[in-house]
Parts: sequence; C-alpha cells; structure tokens
Amino acid sequence: MSRFLAVTAFVAALAPASAARPRIVGISHVGLRVSNIAASGAFYEEFLGLRGLRVNARQYVELMPGLAPEQDRLDHIALETDDADGLRRYLASRGVDVADRITRDETGRRFTVRDPDGHAVEFVQPSPAGRRESGNAGVSDHILHVGIIVGDVPASTRFYGDVLG
Repeated sequence: MSRFLAVTAFVAALAPASAARPRIVGISHVGLRVSNIAASGAFYEEFLGLRGLRVNARQYVELMPGLAPEQDRLDHIALETDDADGLRRYLASRGVDVADRITRDETGRRFTVRDPDGHAVEFVQPSPAGRRESGNAGVSDHILHVGIIVGDVPASTRFYGDVLG
C-alpha cells in the first residue's frame, strides 16, 4: 500500500501544474454592430457625452457597420489583460478553444474566444500607444459591467465564473 502512495505522489509531482490565470484588469471596450455609424456616433458623443466614443483614457465603445435585421447588436466584449500570452495558454489549458496566435497592431495585442453561447470575448493587452488620452476627463472612471443574454446558464457560469474568475 505504501508503494502505491509513493508512486502516486511521484507521478503527481511530475504532472504539469495547472496554469495560473493571468490578471484580467477590467473591461477594455464593448463592440456594437450598428446600421448607421454617423447616427450612432452622434448619439454616443452628443447625447451620452462620450467624446471620441471614449468612456475614459482606457475604455471605449467601438461601433462597427453592418447590423442586419434580427442580428445581435453586441459584436463583442473586450477584457483587458496584462499578459495576453499567458492568458491564451491558461484558457487553452482549461479547454477553451483559443486562436492559433495573438494579433498585434499599434494599439496592442489581442485574441478572441467564444463563450458557451457563441458571444465573442476579446482579450486585449494594450500597448502604451493604445492607451490614448481622450482629451477630457471622461464621463466615468470605468465601465462597471457588460450584460449579455445567455441560453446555457450553467455553462456560462463555468466559463465566466470558474474559468475567467
């Protein structure tokens, strides 16, 4: 019996440790699909006071053309991380289907996954250039939350609660 425990302990010591989840700093932005960019931009800028569609220096609303009838207006939610590579590895270790690579541009590094209901969840590691000052104090210190409609509550709870924390 003691040999079995010793072998089990030895094998467990050799097994790769579960990857620790890198920090998710907060919400980066919300991407909305719209039918009229000019009208939607005017609404967010003039009515809500989001100059340049920015909530503050770090967070913003992204508008994308091409809203079709009956299409979900939410294109994606984006969460900020300070370690895109580590977060991609962590999500893969938890069974999440991740992109083959991280894309890069002048604003930072990013990759996208799908939640259990098919919503696009983008993870962004901003570059210093990607954190532009908005030219004003902003309308808020931060976006508090983003609400989505889910069909499979247990699967979504596992994804957002257990996997993303």
